Order: sequence, then structure tokens, then C-alpha cells
Amino acid sequence: MGKKRLAILALAMLLTLTGCSAAMEKKALERSGIYENEDYIRYKAALEAGTVVPDGEYRGYSSDAAELLEEADKPAGKTEGVKVALGENSRLTVRLYSDKEKTKPVAGDGSVIPDGTAIYADVAVRGEQSGGKYVFDGFRIRAIGADGTVEVSEQRATSDGLVCVVPSDGIRALSILPLGRYEDRVLTLSAQRFTSSGKKEAMSGQWLVNGDRVDTARVKIGSASGYEVRYDYSTVAESYYPDRTNSSPEISEDEAGVVSFRRQEPKDGAESFSLVFRQYVKLTLTNEEYIWLIRDGIVKSITVNGDPLEKVDKKTVELGDSFRVGDKIVIRVKSAYRVTAGDLQVTGPVETDNGRTAEYTVTVPAGYYGTDTKIGIVKSGNK
Repeated sequence: MGKKRLAILALAMLLTLTGCSAAMEKKALERSGIYENEDYIRYKAALEAGTVVPDGEYRGYSSDAAELLEEADKPAGKTEGVKVALGENSRLTVRLYSDKEKTKPVAGDGSVIPDGTAIYADVAVRGEQSGGKYVFDGFRIRAIGADGTVEVSEQRATSDGLVCVVPSDGIRALSILPLGRYEDRVLTLSAQRFTSSGKKEAMSGQWLVNGDRVDTARVKIGSASGYEVRYDYSTVAESYYPDRTNSSPEISEDEAGVVSFRRQEPKDGAESFSLVFRQYVKLTLTNEEYIWLIRDGIVKSITVNGDPLEKVDKKTVELGDSFRVGDKIVIRVKSAYRVTAGDLQVTGPVETDNGRTAEYTVTVPAGYYGTDTKIGIVKSGNK
């Protein structure tokens, strides 16, 4: 700007001092573009205010016009510093500071930061969409040079929060983008079955995660999306069933030999899946005397889980081979008889029909691990 300013001021002073005609002066000034020049506008205002004398010197200024023009011709001083802009990350809240103690905020809006300034950051994960699996991982820094070149670097997260030091080697601007990542989710899978002694052993079956076969007890999967876990035990489904009480999380479906858990979401998804299986129980109604229990009217009625059992004309009545823990069999017998069931839970008698009959309830308890049990009808001694 110095040479142009010198030429314009020289032209203005020349026209003022040489006494050219008004028409020539005006035409020359119009061609020069001086009317739009800020320096000329200030000069004209000073002239009208009487602070400039006809020889071009400023009143009260120690130097002459030549010294004034020489000063104006000097290059403008360079602004020291670099523009710093902080990028957005929807899962992170980031605040920048110019001191390690984080007491001096930095706007990060493109403001100029002095060269050599160390920039620190305070970072917090925002929201719970990822269930705690999204973590802060550092910064991607783009340094834009005065010539337009761009250098990209990454600064991993540090314990003291240091982001970078504002450079002084021809960098015009810094773009700081906070980075994060999803940590892998580790699923722990366990399937066991009770033995007849109540101990647990490995169960035969196949785990499936998002439909894929899994052959290990610990599985890594991405944590940014939902997932489904199932267990296929179809090869032994005739003998075993899942014990919902001892399994977790809650089983949503057990059909055709496949256990399905509800779909897990990133925010609150379970990571530990545990299944415990039990063997079905076979129950048979019998008696020591080997008499016709139903035909002879000793057993009046039998219901299994609320459903009446069809009367059969046999001395030994098979009640079923797929009883589970909690299943109930209600047997109504003549008052002269009672019901026994080994390790099963028996409650009663409850007198019915004016004392002529008695009702017993047989329940498969949680502590029972047998697979084949006889429910006996024996004389009670009552008449």
C-alpha cells in the first residue's frame, strides 16, 4: 500500500501546488481514483480543517511532508498469532484453555491465539446413547499454512489434556477436531445343565450372536448397534428345558429347541448371558397293592396344572414325561387313602365331599433333580 499511497498523495499535492485549472484538476483526480482513496479522504479533511498548510506539512508534526510519506510507505505490522477453530463432535463436550490449570478459556471460534501458546482441553462424553462404550480418543489437527497448504496430524488423549502448542512457523490457522471411538463390547456366554445330583456340567448346544455361530465363551462385537443372542439346544430338546429362574437375562422365547433373549440395545444391552438347563421329569401314578385306582373309585380325579387328566382304566397311570419345576398335580382320593411322592412336595390332605374324599397337591420343587418319580396311593388307615 505504501507506493500507491505515495503516488496518490504526491498527485494531490502536485495539483494543489501547481495551480492547474479547476477542470483539468478535477479530470485528473477522477482518472486517478483518488476520490475513493482513504488516505486522500483523510488528507482532504485535514486540509479543510486547517491542519495542513499549502506546502503539505501537518501542523504540529515535527517532520516535513517527505518524512510523513516515508512513514506511510512502511509495511503494516504483522499480527502475531494463529486463528484457532474447534470442530464439533455430537458425542463430546469440549472446552479449550490456554493454561494447564484450565482457568483461561479459549473460544475456539477462529480467534487469533498468540504463537507458542499451549492449548489444553477438558473433554466429557455427552449422552448415554452408547451405553458407556463411546470414549474420547484425541484430536485431529489441521494446520493451514500461509500458502494454503494443509498438514494433518493426530494427538492422542493425554493425562494432562494437552492438545497442541500454537506454532509460529508460517501457520495461518488451526482446525481442532475432537475424536472418539466405540470400544468393543465383550459378551460372556455360559450354558450348563443340572445333573441328577444337583451339580452343574457343560450343556450341549450352540450359541448364536446376530445369527452367527459362536464357539467361544467370550465374544467381541461392535458396540454402536443392537444385537441378538440365542442358544440352540435342539439336539437334546426332548430331555432338557431352560430353567428361567436360574438363567439371565430374562428369556423372551423358548421354542423348537432354541432359547431367544430379547434384542439388546447399545444404551442398556446386557453383556453376560447365562443359561441353566434341567431334565424333564417323568411322573407315574401307582400303588403297592397294584389295584385299579380309577376303576375301583380310589382315585376320584386328577388335574395337571389345572387341566383334568383323562380317566384311564389302568393299575399304573402315566401322568407325563415332561414335567418342569413348579408344575402341580392335584389328586383327589378316597379318605381312606393318601398320596406319597418321594422327594416331590406334597401338601394335604384337604377334606372334600363332606370328608368322604381328600385332596392332595404334588409340586415339582426347585431342589428336585430326579427324572423319574412314582406318585404312590397308599392306605391312610382312615375308614
